[in-house]
Amino acid sequence: MICSLFFTLLSSAFQLYLGYKADILEIHKNIQFIEDSYLPSIANSVYILDEEQLKLQLKGVLQLHDIIYIEISETTDAKNALVLHLGDPKSSRDIVRVLPLVVNRKVQQKNQNLTMRERNIGTLTIVA
Repeated sequence: MICSLFFTLLSSAFQLYLGYKADILEIHKNIQFIEDSYLPSIANSVYILDEEQLKLQLKGVLQLHDIIYIEISETTDAKNALVLHLGDPKSSRDIVRVLPLVVNRKVQQKNQNLTMRERNIGTLTIVA
């Protein structure tokens, strides 16, 4: 009887562990999806300061499974730096990923051709 109870508990614990690992994997896949699909568009919207578009993009990201908070912070010394966020900032922060917002822009140096330059314009913080 005790042996049967032990194996039942062990089996239940193992199933819970596998479910937990599957959920964590799904969260990381969603964060990778955000990085691949949303990040370039969000960076461009920050660069041109399109707040309405950014709000729509954040709402879309927040609809993904297990994403509970998202924040955009513009990198600047100005007092009126852009900061937008949606979700619950006080929620448990089990998984936090901070991604750089980078845009590529053509610049022309004196007596030179146009060259592409990366410019870090802010960060996207994702909490799941």
